[in-house]
Amino acid sequence: MSRYLATSPSLVSTAPPSLPSSLPLGADGPAASSSTSSSSSVSSSSSSSSSAVVLQPANALEYSLGSSPALPSLPSRITVQNVVCTCSLGTELELREIAVRARNAEYNPKKFGACVMRLRDPKSTALVFHSGKVIVTGAKTVEAAHTAAKKHARIIQKVGIPVQFKQFQVQNLVACADVRVPIPLEEFQLQFPNNTHFEPEIFPGLVFRLQQPHCACVLFCSGKVVVTGVKSMGDAEAALR
Repeated sequence: MSRYLATSPSLVSTAPPSLPSSLPLGADGPAASSSTSSSSSVSSSSSSSSSAVVLQPANALEYSLGSSPALPSLPSRITVQNVVCTCSLGTELELREIAVRARNAEYNPKKFGACVMRLRDPKSTALVFHSGKVIVTGAKTVEAAHTAAKKHARIIQKVGIPVQFKQFQVQNLVACADVRVPIPLEEFQLQFPNNTHFEPEIFPGLVFRLQQPHCACVLFCSGKVVVTGVKSMGDAEAALR
C-alpha cells in the first residue's frame, strides 16, 4: 500500500494548479471597470475645474475699458464724520473778554485771530471771530451742529454781550461709506480723465469731482469712499449713487 501511494501520480500531486501570472481580461473585466472609474473621475474633475473657472463672485465689481464703471447699489450704511456750519451773532465781539470769562475758551491773537471754544455735549469746536461770525465744526449730525451753535451763542450771551443767533447754515458735510468691493483706481482714471486726479506716489486715494451734486469723492482701492463738499445727507447719497 505504501509503495502504491508513493507511485500514484493522482494522489501525490494534491496542490491545485497555479494560475498564470497574467490573465487575459475581457472588456467586462476589472481592467475595464478601473479604466471606466478613472475616466469618470477625470471627467468629473475636469468638469469641476472648468465650472470653477467660469463661476464669478456674486459681488464682483466689474470694470471694463469699453463700458463706464458702475458702483454697486448704495451702501447700507453711510456715516457722517463731520459737519461744518456757520452762524452770525449780529454784533462785534470782544474776544479777549470771552476768553477770560467763558469756560473752555482760549484766545491767542499771535497764533490765530479767533477765539476757540469747545463743548463736550455735543462734542464740537467753535471759532468765534471779532466780526460776530462763528464757525462750528466736529458735530456728527446737522441737528447736533445746530444745537452746538446755539449753545456757543448762549455762553457768549452769559458773558454779558448781547448777541442774536441767526443765519445758521451748513457749509460742508463729510460722509464715508464702504462699497465692500475693491475699486481699480487706474481704470477709473482712464474712464474719467477730466474729472479725476490720482497720484499714488503722493496720496493713495483718487479724487473724483462731480458736477451734480457739486462735491468731491475720494475713492480708495479697498472700497472705501469719502464724500466731501455736500450740504445734506441727500446730496451725499446722490453722490454715492
